[in-house]
Amino acid sequence: MKANGRFERYVATNDVSGEFLISGFNFQTKKLHQGKARLQVCKNCLRYLNYQGYQQGHPEVFANFSLAEFFATYSSFFPHLPSRMAGENDSLYTPDWPLISGQYRAERNFCCELCGVNLSSHKHLLHTHHRSGVKTDNWPANFQALCLDCHRRQPGHDMPIRHEEMQLITRLRQEQSICPMDWPTIFELADPAVHRILYFYQSKGWQPPELGYPLTDEAERPVGQLELAWPFERFGIAISKEDIQSARRQGWQVLSMHEAADQWG
Repeated sequence: MKANGRFERYVATNDVSGEFLISGFNFQTKKLHQGKARLQVCKNCLRYLNYQGYQQGHPEVFANFSLAEFFATYSSFFPHLPSRMAGENDSLYTPDWPLISGQYRAERNFCCELCGVNLSSHKHLLHTHHRSGVKTDNWPANFQALCLDCHRRQPGHDMPIRHEEMQLITRLRQEQSICPMDWPTIFELADPAVHRILYFYQSKGWQPPELGYPLTDEAERPVGQLELAWPFERFGIAISKEDIQSARRQGWQVLSMHEAADQWG
């Protein structure tokens, strides 16, 4: 439908209850069975992704697995999503919330109060966060201006982020020199979806990579972006197929996330 130009007719909806509608024949009784069933996460998948350090011997990752948290972590792996979310206009905010939020963000010069990225040219990527979680508590002391990436990392905020949005925030941090080259900050600012890659190279003694490394052509026009890059080795990791192809045309050795996972096991 995307190729046919009809993709935006759809909306995205998420059911993270852990219950799934199933239908089929019972293997033993040969009778039709329909209904909802609660399914557990696959331990092989947790090990494959090294989700939250599962490979390092953390059984509580399986016991405490949250589907909502998992999808929030890996949401940027899906470059193409409908632009509308089902029920996105439903709100528990006060009627004057858009005015209050806009005024607060303007007073902070449209800068994220955690990572410091300036989003004055992309104001829609800066949110006003309620520290207490109570959306009707509109005292300024309860507010915090957060970029979409920092906002989704707050407790109880299992919100997805689109691939292009994460790339833009990372690129702006890079341009504004907000990505220092040390491992703790790299883990703090990197897309959680690439943490497994970071763990691997950190364990191998590599230097921290550059985040959101821009690719340009001979005329200095942007042609792509690497999620992680080691420019001296001309080696990087990318999610988008287009970014991978652009980098390889320029002589970079680039792995997709899936190729990296298959290579390292």
